[in-house]
Amino acid sequence: MSLDADKHYMKPPSPVGLLVLVLSLSSGGAVALESGILATAASRGDVSEVKALLGMGVHPDEPDGSGRTALGFATALGHMELIGILCEAGADPDLVGPEGLNPLMTAVRASNHGLVVTLLRYGADASFVSDLTGVEGTPVSALSLAIDRRDYDVLRLLISEGASTSRISDASPGKPNPLNLPGVEIPLDYRIWSNLSTLRDFANSPDWDAAAVLGNDKWVLHRAARDHDFELLESGIMEGGAVNKLDAKEVSPLMVAAWHGNRNAVNLLLGGGANLAERDLMGRNALCYAAAGGDVVVVRRLLGALGGDAGDAVDGLDAAAPTAPPTDESFSAELESLLERDGSDMPPASAPSSATTPIAEPKTAMGGLEAGETTPAEISANSAESRDSENIDDNHELGSFETSPLYYALAAGNRPVLDMLLSAEFADPLEDREGVDPLMMAAWLVDLYAVKRLASHYSSKRNDLAGRTALAWSAAAFARDRTIARDSGYPTLPARNYPIVRFLCARQRNPGVYEPEPSTEIHHLVIEAWNPGVNSDNADYWRQLKPSPVPPVPGDGDRTLYQIFRDEEGDIPGAN
Repeated sequence: MSLDADKHYMKPPSPVGLLVLVLSLSSGGAVALESGILATAASRGDVSEVKALLGMGVHPDEPDGSGRTALGFATALGHMELIGILCEAGADPDLVGPEGLNPLMTAVRASNHGLVVTLLRYGADASFVSDLTGVEGTPVSALSLAIDRRDYDVLRLLISEGASTSRISDASPGKPNPLNLPGVEIPLDYRIWSNLSTLRDFANSPDWDAAAVLGNDKWVLHRAARDHDFELLESGIMEGGAVNKLDAKEVSPLMVAAWHGNRNAVNLLLGGGANLAERDLMGRNALCYAAAGGDVVVVRRLLGALGGDAGDAVDGLDAAAPTAPPTDESFSAELESLLERDGSDMPPASAPSSATTPIAEPKTAMGGLEAGETTPAEISANSAESRDSENIDDNHELGSFETSPLYYALAAGNRPVLDMLLSAEFADPLEDREGVDPLMMAAWLVDLYAVKRLASHYSSKRNDLAGRTALAWSAAAFARDRTIARDSGYPTLPARNYPIVRFLCARQRNPGVYEPEPSTEIHHLVIEAWNPGVNSDNADYWRQLKPSPVPPVPGDGDRTLYQIFRDEEGDIPGAN
């Protein structure tokens, strides 16, 4: 073939192209194509065929025999170009496939942030709820999927695009769900996101604008604080606006300014006598709003307004940039600090470690649980009793955690704010309604930095109402991440939990010079449940918990995690 001829050489037409050509010639231009041919072309990622078929008038939402559409296939393939072509041609991004998921939900389940952005740009409904998922028709939404997968980047994106957290429900047993809304699997996850989102909603009430439109601008200070309108705020105060006026949710202008990072408004309101002690309907003050909002200057100003030790403690902090997480080289110093906190001496390198004492175990869980021997409720009650007896000097007010600024700094991942609050001694004994304290929450959120910072303030020996310690919560986070990894093809995801487990186990950095000693800060049945290949099902109680610190299937353990628990890990990464 000559060079000139080669320039004009065309690849042979595809089978679909030949079929279209034959049908077109035989029918004088009228083409009758097989149903589902577009979806089939998309399933192969064939851009040219998809374009040709759309050009011939094939409807972009025409499904194949199984009910899957071209857009569904393109999303499953992660094919951005095909998604754009199909959406431009009018494909419905909210159309549900045979599995009960629409393309946006598929993208969320695949943890593909780019796909989520693309589909939202083409009009996917961030609040869409499907009730066709699974055999029982369990409702699901992109938001509930993102929460269950702990994908907060996607969560924030969905919320910014209008996803309504009021369209999800707590899937805890016994919780009413009359609207059959999508349930969030883990109660702690539901509470974290619900608390963050309601705080955001409280700081952006539409009632303030509605009143102004009706000529009754009684919320002028709230609107000015939200909109960073300093002149309006100043004139409102000069005209007699009450700086401590509370709206229907008992939100003050100072809370609004704190959430929105409105530094000038915070200064003006505090100067005008704003009350830092005011709390909204859910018990949260302006510092909670500031901690969630993340503006370190506002947090510093509010702490300073508290006066005394709180203001002095943050004066020396450089909050302009996030603090670097502690390095592995500082592990020994941190371990020594942990041991001093627990009243123990640093063990010599040649001696067995005795840094920890056994946790207060559920009474009926000792020695194994037989099927039907006891109920989770009975074990939980026993756990609560042992918590009371073992933690006499560590009194926690049940439910107090969710009204603390520390909670919102952790939930939002604001490390500089966390540092400021801890320096200002905001680490009072706290726990939520399940008995979860800040250290447990940080372990569940896989926040190594927060775990290391909180370890000197909260005892790792404490257990929640179900008997889980911070180490058990970290094991539950590992189990969760491994399930996600298997579903979405990110095999390294669970490994992010190993450093936290090592830290909470107080592992030495010189293994091999002492006799291994299994951790006593997690129940021995939980440890044995992670022994790979050992199909012993003595962990029924722990497996029923949400989240569960043991593998969902007996025998499906993890060798590295098991070795860390038992202090048998021969070579700790980064130990040298």
